[in-house]
Amino acid sequence: MGIVIVMDGGMPEIDTYDEARVAERILVAATALGLASAIGWVVPAAAAQVKALLGVPRVRTVRTLVSLGYPTATGARPKSAPGAARRPLDEMVRYERFDGSTTPPGTMPRRRVRTAL
Repeated sequence: MGIVIVMDGGMPEIDTYDEARVAERILVAATALGLASAIGWVVPAAAAQVKALLGVPRVRTVRTLVSLGYPTATGARPKSAPGAARRPLDEMVRYERFDGSTTPPGTMPRRRVRTAL
């Protein structure tokens, strides 16, 4: 199944934010229901054609597509062992500042997170 998210088009920054929130919620809900999902975009050059195909008014924005379906047995299987799929943060995070200086790992002040008891 495919879902095309159509936005009002009157406030581009707000529409973009809300559009992303809608897409995210669809993807999360699909996962909770055991569905596979993927997100795609309509390139600006094709937006008019997509609108015409779906009967979407010209003033509306069509950009995000979400596809949903049942995964195959192979697709539903974990791709790696629990905890092994993510790269360590030290391989991806850089501690750089706009002034060009760097802060070595382990010296960044850490925020304390309070948890409710």
